[in-house]
Amino acid sequence: MMESLGEGEMPAARVIRASRAPKIHSSAALKNKNQNIEIKEQSITPTPPTEIMERTQQKGDSDRPRDSVANKNSHRPVIISDSIRERPAEPNTNKSTSATAQPKKRESRFKQRQLKKGGLSTNPTVGGFPSLDFAPVGSLTRKGRMTQGQDSSSTLTSQKSSAQSTTQYSTKINQSTSPQRANDIGNVNESMLANMSIDEIRDGVEEVKSILSAESIAFLRNRAKQKRNEQVTQQKDAPARDNITAQNNDVGGPSLTKEMEVELEEKKVREGKEKVAELLSKIRTPEDMDLAYNEAIELGLAPSLPTSSLESTNDKNSTDERNSTLHTATSLLRSTSFRQRLLGARSVCNILEEDVKAMLIERQRSCFSISTDDRMSLQKSYPPLLPVAIRCILDESLALAHTSSGMALLSQGLRSIHCLMKLFVHPYHVVNVNPSSIGVYDPFELYATSFMSDISHVPSGAELYPPTTITPIEKSGTNGSCYRADSSAASAESDSKVFYNDPPWILLSRMRILPCLSDVIAFLSKDVSSGGRIQVATLQSICGILAMLAVRLPGAALAIANHKGLLPFLASYCLSPRPDESGALFDAQNVLPFLILLCTLARQSKDVAGLDMPFDSIMPHLQGILCLQTDNENELEVQIWSLVLLRILVRYGLATEHVQSLISIAAAHVAVQKPQNTICVHFLSFFADICDASNVIQLQSGSQLSSIPEQDNSLPMSAVWLSSSVKSCTTSLPALLCDCGSNDRDSVLKMASSQLRFLSSYATTAKQSTTTASVPILSKESCHSVIEGILESDLLEHALETSLGWSYRASWLEVDDECRAISLENEAIACAFVISFMDLAANFATDDEIAPKLLVAVLSALNNLKSPNGELAHTNGNNVHVARQSWFVEAEYSVLKYLSDIGAGENGRSLILAFAVSLVGRMNVGHEALAYFVFGQQDLFRMGGDQDGSTDLFRSLFLGELSVASRDRKEQLEHSHKLFNKGQLNSLRCTADFSTAANARQERFFLPVGTTWLWNVLSSTITSGEAFGEDQGIKNATGIVIGALSLLVQLEALCPLQVNTGTKLYHLCNVCLFPEEILRDDTIAASLSLLFSQLYGVPCKETNDSVMVRDFIQECFQHSRLSRAKKATEDEATDTDPSLAAEKLLLDDEVRALDDFVGDLCESFIEYGGQYVICARFLRFFFRHDFPTKITKSVAEKLLPILNLLSVEDEARDSLQLSLLQSMKGGLPSVDSSSRDSSALLDVFAAALKKANKLNRQDYFYMLSI
Repeated sequence: MMESLGEGEMPAARVIRASRAPKIHSSAALKNKNQNIEIKEQSITPTPPTEIMERTQQKGDSDRPRDSVANKNSHRPVIISDSIRERPAEPNTNKSTSATAQPKKRESRFKQRQLKKGGLSTNPTVGGFPSLDFAPVGSLTRKGRMTQGQDSSSTLTSQKSSAQSTTQYSTKINQSTSPQRANDIGNVNESMLANMSIDEIRDGVEEVKSILSAESIAFLRNRAKQKRNEQVTQQKDAPARDNITAQNNDVGGPSLTKEMEVELEEKKVREGKEKVAELLSKIRTPEDMDLAYNEAIELGLAPSLPTSSLESTNDKNSTDERNSTLHTATSLLRSTSFRQRLLGARSVCNILEEDVKAMLIERQRSCFSISTDDRMSLQKSYPPLLPVAIRCILDESLALAHTSSGMALLSQGLRSIHCLMKLFVHPYHVVNVNPSSIGVYDPFELYATSFMSDISHVPSGAELYPPTTITPIEKSGTNGSCYRADSSAASAESDSKVFYNDPPWILLSRMRILPCLSDVIAFLSKDVSSGGRIQVATLQSICGILAMLAVRLPGAALAIANHKGLLPFLASYCLSPRPDESGALFDAQNVLPFLILLCTLARQSKDVAGLDMPFDSIMPHLQGILCLQTDNENELEVQIWSLVLLRILVRYGLATEHVQSLISIAAAHVAVQKPQNTICVHFLSFFADICDASNVIQLQSGSQLSSIPEQDNSLPMSAVWLSSSVKSCTTSLPALLCDCGSNDRDSVLKMASSQLRFLSSYATTAKQSTTTASVPILSKESCHSVIEGILESDLLEHALETSLGWSYRASWLEVDDECRAISLENEAIACAFVISFMDLAANFATDDEIAPKLLVAVLSALNNLKSPNGELAHTNGNNVHVARQSWFVEAEYSVLKYLSDIGAGENGRSLILAFAVSLVGRMNVGHEALAYFVFGQQDLFRMGGDQDGSTDLFRSLFLGELSVASRDRKEQLEHSHKLFNKGQLNSLRCTADFSTAANARQERFFLPVGTTWLWNVLSSTITSGEAFGEDQGIKNATGIVIGALSLLVQLEALCPLQVNTGTKLYHLCNVCLFPEEILRDDTIAASLSLLFSQLYGVPCKETNDSVMVRDFIQECFQHSRLSRAKKATEDEATDTDPSLAAEKLLLDDEVRALDDFVGDLCESFIEYGGQYVICARFLRFFFRHDFPTKITKSVAEKLLPILNLLSVEDEARDSLQLSLLQSMKGGLPSVDSSSRDSSALLDVFAAALKKANKLNRQDYFYMLSI
């Protein structure tokens, strides 16, 4: 059984926690030892000689060389890892002559540490790392197996210590001699307890508690309880057995004595042991272990593995069983038995892979919304020391990797770390290197393969992870790749805690994952050179770990690319041709993870992509892959990612010397441009990137080819080489539109988007090369026919409906996501089609022939998507994935850019303005160039009657914030221009490589501006205009406020923004806090009055008053930023039970923020605001029944001397009645089913009436109080 086991792999019946150096035994020594044991057995016990000879023969056979004939036919007893228990070492009481002759063994370091702490504990694992205190090790291997006592046929009655340490697998506990002896032992124990006093029993219990851990005591108590239950069951079944025995005796059947029953039971136990032993004897490799385990399940000897903790289930026992198994397997990872460590690693790996699969499916179900980030809750389901234990397994497995079991342990460790990273890195940093395996494609992958863009919109790690303070590990020892496996328990717990919060950081900083992976790859290279092959799962884990490390830190990407022990071997192994039985020259399962890793590395910076190894050296391999005709989906996916990598390199201006050969290779693939030809789509997109790169070089070097350096001639000449492909696009696209049906519409959209993008990029390149006769010019007539064909088909209408689905929405919360009926892939394809079509139309559809038709189609789509009332539904919506945000934003920007170029006229200006305002509110980091273009459109923001240029001041405010507010923002704007205007790049990340460190007092990014960015202008702080003088500063501020109010008045009248009414009222109310020089402006006063009437003073306007007040208070709290503390019962704030007081539905911080805001308003009203009608109307708003009593009381008390100023001079009767009606609504249960006013509120009004001598019967407050 043990032929294939390596050194240290032999399981022992006696497991000592302290580790000892392995002792090499010769065959002669083993033979003498067996003879001594045989003599000892004969002299001590009266066991029959035949049995002793048989047992000795089995023992001797197991120690003979593996080529012995006797060894092939022998059947030595198998010691099962399930039955191995961890026990303290006990001294041998039987000291023979041979034992005394042996030298005393050296105590291990672990035992010495325990002795220094105050003596060796009976539980040797206490204080160990990680600790195995909570349960005996032998009970951890398989569920459903129970530990057994010693069998009389395999133990000596005189050797008590050996009998106590030997356990065997069974389904029932048997004592070492007979059931009678078990009863005797129980009687002795009971008699001992009877002779002890209560104090002695109590002292004994305390002594046991001090020796054993709480988990071990609980285990023993449960076992005693189980024994008592079995005894009760046997007593209940005894009458039935006696009845059956009597019936058998009556019919003349043989009667069974107790001895016979015991023999039958022992026979059943023996048969079960033999079955298990037979299964275990077949195990030679980890694959044999799987087969044996499956066979054991069929025979009922082992249960099935538990389900994943991430699966939604109503069976609490199933989840508890899974968590218990995971904790048990984690403890086995630090066992002294190699087989138990291997079993623990396999169990942990299986559970983690199931968890990852369930997690990805759940995220796909929610469209990869950021709300599915449940890492904090997942931490409770995993053992605290699991990451450290798995990392230590990697170091140990490298020492035993020359054996099959050691290689299996290495593979399990790598896969487990890969799964843990997927579970606990931020969802935006998860890189799936094998998406086709489970059919889950996240938006980042679709952004590259369906939207066909190479920009990386992954946020930086500083934005996604909490700050971490980690002490770098000391550089000591000879092997710098090993993690400190002998670290203290405190450091292990701290490292694991940091791992759960930020896995890549701790792996790079303390766990030395890069040197460890380098050692792993070095060993794998030796194995491959000797004819071995790397498991696909192992290779995918290595690539996945490296990819997620690169995404977390761009510096890590450069370190990985420069490491001589990582990428060179992976490149040669994955990309080298290896013909297999199917005839394929490469293994798609090996090539795909490596290509995705290279794409991830190359996006981080041009410095990484420009390295000769691996990017330049693999170009022949990529060309060979693209030359092949694919036979399956896996090979097609490999070709797609090969083109994605080539697109990234071309965007940097790299690999230009291979352009001509790549165009020649693509000729066979693009000859037939049909929707079924998937690879043709990606080749055409690659051609578009070649044209864009050529355009960049010509802009830098001049328009003529003669000025281009000789080494860069490939890109300018590409226009000549691609001329035939351009003609094929112009001729095949109209035919493609005619044959388009509803079933294949998405595939036609994808093909058409790549063709249109290629035509647009080629047209731009041709315009730059107009002086060169050799570059063919794309004819205007052919492009017109293409555009008209698209307008006549329903493709544009369908694409606009999908890509503009988020238009006029102020935020990315999924309130009513109609796009859910459309897959993410089809979303990306529709957005790519709209962008390509608008770019082509901007070149060829700006004249009077086609522009009106296209304008009507676009405005019709926008009108259908416009919000009817501008009110945002209340929901706990999910934030859309950042990649989805980008393809929607880019599609909307392309439409807005085209409309701005051709002009929409006065009728469509308000519609386009609302479209632009909502688009700016949803832009994210990296879209600075798009926002700069929007604010640069003077005609878009020009309002009627704007004689003083207030809208220009408004636009210049945001243009300055984007470009000149700080050096970092200027660098970010330049980087964004290069990303979206096809400039020369240093990286494809959405953030720039800043030249200075971040300043805590200055925000580095201007975007995102948020949902209410236009309303935020009204609640901004007016600073003194030191740069222009105080008078000029007040004048500029006045112009900015007038411009914002003018835009809001027009938008609210024609196309309201999707912002809640309470939120709008709060920001509008902030104008009353501006200096009096601004507030006295007639235009501002008129605009404020008009806006307030539109939002709150219209009788027919249907608004939920309680919700409006709630939105007002929440916006006040968010704007004040007094506290970010959240109460545990925050979810109850959405309760609409009218019996609850309003203040009970609010947080204390919200009420405090509102009280401060109201206090500022009252002070400004007393100082100068009382003379302005709009200020009085705003203060009336706080007497609504929905506001907390504390707020209403505060307003009444602070304005007590001037309550008469709340009345408006010459106010119309209808306006006064409406104001009173809005304030009186509520407090009358018989009228509106609301709660009755509190006594405190009524006392406020009574006290005010008593103290306010200036009030008369016509005043607003007097009428409200009465």
